Amino acid sequence: MSYPSLPIYPDIITGIPGVIPFDYTAAQPILKTDFASGKEVRRQIWSSPRRNVTIYYKRLTEGQALSFWEFYRSMNGPFTSFSFFFPKQRTYYDEAFGTSTGSETVINLPCKGLQDSESFKLRRGNVSLTSPYEYVLSFGTGPDGGDQAFLSNSGSKGQVYFFSFTGRLRIKARFDDKSVGFSEEKGIASDMTVKLIGLQSELT
Repeated sequence: MSYPSLPIYPDIITGIPGVIPFDYTAAQPILKTDFASGKEVRRQIWSSPRRNVTIYYKRLTEGQALSFWEFYRSMNGPFTSFSFFFPKQRTYYDEAFGTSTGSETVINLPCKGLQDSESFKLRRGNVSLTSPYEYVLSFGTGPDGGDQAFLSNSGSKGQVYFFSFTGRLRIKARFDDKSVGFSEEKGIASDMTVKLIGLQSELT
């Protein structure tokens, strides 16, 4: 079983270019209980941090601004979630990207432009899977241009998938609840700042 793809945010390298700096923050909420004895107990809510992203656009052409507006409108603002690819290739460790339904055979990995090396590591729950016996990687074949893994066996329902890799990170995101503002100058949208909220990853 494979999964339908999410809409894709306009690529900030090849689509509608963003500018430096590229800002993101990591959010990892916890539940904390304080006892009268002074003891503190903390419980992690999410299996891994989620990233919120801020993108800056400068001197966009009118066509680029209209293209972005059409994407924003098609997502109904902050209503619909989508895939967002980080601009820089770097190494990531144990990125949680979905939970087994017990029937998956093809999964979209949380990356794009995967570097072909021996640094890949796919884990399901606490068990590392072995390539090519338990999975085979496929580069750039995902519906959003991302990388995929073809599994020899699906997991048990509820097991979380983790992937360590070098490449461009993909996250599931939506627009921030605040409206997106455009600053126009003589028919050119000169400035725009966009904030994205990272969501819980699913097998897509």
